[in-house]
Formats: sequence, structure tokens, C-alpha cells
Amino acid sequence: MSAPKQGGWKAYIEGMDQGPKGTVKACRHPAVGAQDANQAPGPKDPYVTWRNPFVYLHAVIGAKSCQQDDVALPQLATDLKTVKTTPALSYIAPSACDDGSDQPCRPGAPSGLGLADTFLNRVLQEIEKSPAYKADGAIAVTFDQAPQTGPHADPSSCCDAQTYPNLQATAPAGATTTPAGTSPTSTSTGPATTPAPTGTSTTPTGTTTTPVTTGGQTNPTGGGGQVGLLLISQYVKPNTVDLVDYYNHFSLLASIENLLNLKRLGYASDLGLPVFDQSTFNAG
Repeated sequence: MSAPKQGGWKAYIEGMDQGPKGTVKACRHPAVGAQDANQAPGPKDPYVTWRNPFVYLHAVIGAKSCQQDDVALPQLATDLKTVKTTPALSYIAPSACDDGSDQPCRPGAPSGLGLADTFLNRVLQEIEKSPAYKADGAIAVTFDQAPQTGPHADPSSCCDAQTYPNLQATAPAGATTTPAGTSPTSTSTGPATTPAPTGTSTTPTGTTTTPVTTGGQTNPTGGGGQVGLLLISQYVKPNTVDLVDYYNHFSLLASIENLLNLKRLGYASDLGLPVFDQSTFNAG
């Protein structure tokens, strides 16, 4: 699988264009130590800052191109119209109202995976119809973590997990145990990406998913638990399931960096980290 020929990146964040009129949210983050008013959705404003990880990076919000790179979700449809305007890497995140959480984004609002399914259905159709995706695109759909409380809580980790420098030594940095694997969030090379349930997919364009299993390279604690990753691409055989390999979110980052010929950063540079290879991109 070759890296896309188009360049650049963009984050498409749902809800950024909503809320009080005149409020600018793109590339905005409060000063260190200051209160962030966008940590919880409001009655008419579903945007929350933590759904937009790029505003936590000074190199991003300090760049002149930030207003063009960190945008509201409706811009995606416009950018997908041509290969030239489609970023090499697109990060797509739903608002707190569409992320599949069992907690409603506001009193009386619906919640649950049905909302994430509706979000994905709309966004994935836009991407799959785009010229860039048809040329050499790949879509990765995943959740940020498994439930951390309740009867289905899963604090496991995997994949040579390291320890975050700001956490106790008992909490390794495995983020999540991702068998073959962002709340609904998407990342894609070519077009873009977004939420992924576990299990076999029937997407005709080619998918790889990994269901939750009991074996594998995992630790019982220290991470966000097992989640699924769905890959949709002409480079993945349709309806194939990886029952053997275990990855975490740093594996996904490292795999994207490899595809785009980028230097692997932070925990993604760990030499013991498993990454996607020909067994993942198995369509020849």
C-alpha cells in the first residue's frame, strides 16, 4: 500500500461550528492553569475541547495554518470533492452527542451506539464516494477505550506498554488493547476516518476487524481495555478478521506514520510495538 500523493492533514471536529454566535473555537485553548469552558456540552452547543486533541499541541495552534487545518465537520464534504483538496491524513471526531456514549450529551437527549451508527453511516458514505478514497484511500474506525466502570469494565493493556512520565509506575501507557486497533473517531490516509464496533464487518470495500478474545499479548491492568478497529480499504480483503494480533492506539499511529513515510514519534517509536503489515493489508 503506497502513501497518498496528496499532502497535508486536517482535523474535522463535529460541533465546532455550533454554539453561541460569534464564538471562535478552532485553534482555541485556554492558557495553562486557566479554566476551560468547553469541557462539557451545553444545551445548544455539543462541542467539547477534549474531542479536538490538536488544540493541546502548541505547534499546531501556534501555526499560521491552524485555522485551515483545524476545522468544523461540514468542511469535510467540500474537501472530499477532489483529490487535490483531500488531506493525506484526516482526523474526524463526533461531538459528545454522537460519540456512542451511554451518557446523554444533555438532559433528555438520546444516547448509545445508535447515534454513533448514524454518524458513521453519513460520514463514511461521503468518504467512500470521494475520488481520493477510490484512488488509494484507507479508513480506520475505532473507539478510544472500553468501559472503565460497570459489569463490562476492562482496564487491560497490551503491546509492550510503557509508563507515562506523569503517572504512577503501576499504570503503563497501553492506552487501549486494540485487537487489530478512536469514541467514535476516525483517521484515514487519503480521505478520513471515524467509531468501530468489534466483530466481522460486511463492508464490501474491504475490512479487517478483531473481535474481543481471551488470549493474546495482554496485561490485565494499565490500559483502556479491548476495543475493535475496522479497516476499510481496497488493500484489505473484504470480511477478513484478525484473530491473532493485538495492537494498541500507538500501533495505529505508528502504522499511519509508516504509510506516510513520517518519523515515528513518542510511544509510537517503541521498537517492540506491533504495527500493521502485509497480514493486515492482505489484498495483495
